[in-house]
Amino acid sequence: MAPVPASLLRALSIPDPSKASLSTAGLGSGFTGTGAIRATVPSADGQYEEERRYFVKTSADGKAAEEMFRGEYESLNAIATSVPGFCPRALAWGPLEESNGKSFYLATEFLDLGGGGRTGQSLAQRLGKLHSTPAPLDPETEKRRFGFPVPTFCGDTKQPNRFHDSWADFYANERLITILETSEKRNGRDASLRDLVERTAQTVVPALLGDDHLGYDKNGNGEGITPVVVHGDLWSGNADRGRIVGSGCKGDEEVGDVVYDPSSCYAHSEYELGIMKMFGGFGSTFFTAYHKIVPRTEPVEEYEDRVRLYELMVPENKDGLNNQAASETSIPEPPSIHPSFIQVAKPYIFEQTIQQCIAAMGVNPLREEGLRLQGVTWIDNVRRVLYLYDAAAAALFTACKIEDTLKKSREIVCAAYNLKLPPSEHISPDNPVFEVHARGIIGLERLMLEASGFDFRTRHPQKTLIKLARHYGLTSQSQVSNVAYRISQDLYRTFAPIKQTASTMAFTCLELAGRLLDQRIEAVELGVDYEKWKTSREEVMETLFDLLELYTHSRGSTSVGPHFPADRFLTVRIPLNKEAEAQGLPRYTHWVNESRDPKATNGAKSGKELALEKAGARLHPLTPVAANGERPRAGEKGRDGAVRFMLDTECADAEKARVSEYFKVEMEEYEVEE
Repeated sequence: MAPVPASLLRALSIPDPSKASLSTAGLGSGFTGTGAIRATVPSADGQYEEERRYFVKTSADGKAAEEMFRGEYESLNAIATSVPGFCPRALAWGPLEESNGKSFYLATEFLDLGGGGRTGQSLAQRLGKLHSTPAPLDPETEKRRFGFPVPTFCGDTKQPNRFHDSWADFYANERLITILETSEKRNGRDASLRDLVERTAQTVVPALLGDDHLGYDKNGNGEGITPVVVHGDLWSGNADRGRIVGSGCKGDEEVGDVVYDPSSCYAHSEYELGIMKMFGGFGSTFFTAYHKIVPRTEPVEEYEDRVRLYELMVPENKDGLNNQAASETSIPEPPSIHPSFIQVAKPYIFEQTIQQCIAAMGVNPLREEGLRLQGVTWIDNVRRVLYLYDAAAAALFTACKIEDTLKKSREIVCAAYNLKLPPSEHISPDNPVFEVHARGIIGLERLMLEASGFDFRTRHPQKTLIKLARHYGLTSQSQVSNVAYRISQDLYRTFAPIKQTASTMAFTCLELAGRLLDQRIEAVELGVDYEKWKTSREEVMETLFDLLELYTHSRGSTSVGPHFPADRFLTVRIPLNKEAEAQGLPRYTHWVNESRDPKATNGAKSGKELALEKAGARLHPLTPVAANGERPRAGEKGRDGAVRFMLDTECADAEKARVSEYFKVEMEEYEVEE
């Protein structure tokens, strides 16, 4: 814990510096330094003391940091004023006096991310309320105008946000032309690009967003559009589930869907949907619920065209390629190929089955995926430094507890201890050293319990990946092959290895590596060999999106993620989103609308209700169960734990029998004459 700078103590009105501390553990950002402040302050009535928590960003980028934090300060408070609890309130911003004015800070309420259950308002409800609340009046004109009181930053791209009476004028000048000029300053002038942008601003924008057109139906009926507060940079990485804590306001303690890192302005509500649809992460369920609150603007038939037009405003920092960073990426040599792999034509499970099991538990899907990632990462990290005698000792230690023979535990720990010493230094089980808790053994015991319940029924695509790399002319020293192999390791942090075939995963790893390094393999992306390897573009695209969501939300927990900037994965996703939309590819390939063994009903229950009932009533490989095989009670729903899915032995035996035909060894006997 570090002391809180005096500038922040004064800004947050913390009276006693000795009762405040600053921590940066577990926090971080790609653009700024971040930290959390805990402080004990007098209550409002002065009768007692209470703990407060604050979130702090700092940056030493001088003038840019000053403008960026001022813009975020105003953006957060504009959203929080319209929809309290939807984002943390900004409390203060300014220079850090300790840095002679070179560094600046932004202090906000503390947002505690995570939390299960279905209580609290959804993202669709809160965003719908935000987009249904008219923007405040311009104090100079007493009218609602399009713009914002201060400049904001979308990434590192400055947005001036000058006020306009016309939405078409604002979008053309403050977004399209501004981004073009920023691009020209950084990358040089491109005549063809400028011509395209100017023609779009002068022709397409007035046609779709003109004041006498937008907000009116075919017959000319309507009232135009009203400016509302928008987040301005709402992709899936800036939305989560959580609650504001330590603010002193009880209403903010409710868990719900929240947003952060805004780049707000007063705009047309559909402007928000451009980034949301471009980067993905928001399904049809969200948009259906959202549009029940905020209907599509007239003319409705031009809705898709407007959203595509709004996608053009994404700044170059999200759209440009970071070729230098990719070309200089240094990836360690891959480990040896895993000796086992399975190739079958169909997946073990449907994605729908996973979602039904999660729904039956009543927990947040994002949290459930996070818990699986936590479990895989923890097991994988231990595996890299695990010694066999430690593993053996932990297994025996766990077994003696299960068998209720605790007297043996001291002897087991003693034996493990002596294995690491020469015979002359061996000690006996009654030595006082064993009175102290062996944290290492207890940690390994947890590993055994986690691993014994974890669903390891996965395929291993590494051998197929090497074959494909050679087939497409890549050597073992190729950077694409190297990165693809590392990506194949990160696959185990997703559900892909229990959904997809080895060939599907191999094609995915090669394609994603090529796209990340900007060394794309045309034959791989076109799928000329899909039929030969019994896969399809739909399955490869599903796996690509699974990986990109992993790298977007949990980059630091992966092998490849830290070697690329966060925006690189967003850049890769944009054309894939457009391809999926153009070809009508589903997000999940193996998704069925009915149970695989449907039963006749009298129509009293819907198909979805029956599916959820079946997920809760019948054990399945991904049905959460307790260690003794029992399903969790209602009171245990949403409990913490890295391992949530246990193996169903009956289904595993059936699966083993099905796969065994791929490993049959035909033997014949011959009589040899001597």
